[in-house]
Amino acid sequence: MAVRRPAERPLRPNGGAGGHPTATMPSEVTPSLLIVEPAKLIRESLLILLKDRAPDFKLQAVSAMTEVEAERVKMPAAVMVFTKMQEVDDPQIQAGSAHLEHIWPRVPRLMISERTDEARVALQAVRSGWHGFFPATLEVDLLVAAVRLLIARGLFLPPSVIEKWAHDQVGRDGEADPGRQAP
Repeated sequence: MAVRRPAERPLRPNGGAGGHPTATMPSEVTPSLLIVEPAKLIRESLLILLKDRAPDFKLQAVSAMTEVEAERVKMPAAVMVFTKMQEVDDPQIQAGSAHLEHIWPRVPRLMISERTDEARVALQAVRSGWHGFFPATLEVDLLVAAVRLLIARGLFLPPSVIEKWAHDQVGRDGEADPGRQAP
């Protein structure tokens, strides 16, 4: 007797935009994502862009984290929140994050920020319970990969943040930087 495998479907037909390789996944796996963005134009643009780059995602969007009601919005696999230039400890960000945590305690949240001090903000976000930090300067395909990582229960930090953290750890431990030449 032959074992039946789930039907496979392409994530991006014909290699997708920009010649990206086609990937497949089982048809019964449909990742869902909730986008939180106050500006309607940006929110709708993101929906259009993500439908193109991640057609397997089931997308929902709201204008504020506190707008989310379990009865109105289906529980997503991940939540992506645009915080613009706000600090992690901003009362509005903290209240919204606490609200999402209360409604969906196991749903990972990705903070997208326009801040330039990303290493400090990213580590503060993770310490505050966020599951990832994504600078708004990075590419859309990396954003899609970051969301997939969160859905798989991973943690996303940009390479620059990890490099800074590693450098700070080496300095704190009193060890020499392996990439530095001795005088």
